[in-house]
Amino acid sequence: MPKADPRLSTPPLSTSLNNPAETTTTEAVDTSRRRLLAQAAAMTAGGAALATALSMPGSAAPAGQAPDPIFEAIERHKVAHADWVSWVDRHGKLEDEIPAEKRCSDTSRDNVVETDDPRWIEAERQLDLTADAEIAAAYTLIEVIPTTRLGVLALLDHAVRHDTDGFAWPDEWREGLLENLAEALPQLWQEGRTA
Repeated sequence: MPKADPRLSTPPLSTSLNNPAETTTTEAVDTSRRRLLAQAAAMTAGGAALATALSMPGSAAPAGQAPDPIFEAIERHKVAHADWVSWVDRHGKLEDEIPAEKRCSDTSRDNVVETDDPRWIEAERQLDLTADAEIAAAYTLIEVIPTTRLGVLALLDHAVRHDTDGFAWPDEWREGLLENLAEALPQLWQEGRTA
């Protein structure tokens, strides 16, 4: 079987992945995973409207069931990240404004210099606090198990959009995300099966 060029987003048309007559059992499983990844990519590219338009039975929470908790966790992470970014920006501006001899404090190392500009000390403290809050919110994303397919897609979309440089997530976060999805997906796919 020819191998897909890793630089391409889809395999070449000549592969068995695009020819059902040549598909083996192993490849059928891969195709299902590819479909999920394609749907996640479609959501990333086209947003929530496109994901909603996808034909996926069982995507929304059934009537009477609580909303998928992952949506609230995603929003909390977005807010925590925005707060941290705001303090990073303020910290940077103060670095330009305040002379170096008035910004010696480093509260991440419990080093507060009393003669520093109070704005610098506050910015240092807030930078630490908001960074901790953002990290805690990021870990909450992998502790909350999505209860709907749209929740899974929203989590994947947020994970991709947030990680613009490959360093946005805390250590071991990606592994936690995979464990979270491995727990959620079998149940969601079972519920979404049509007879």
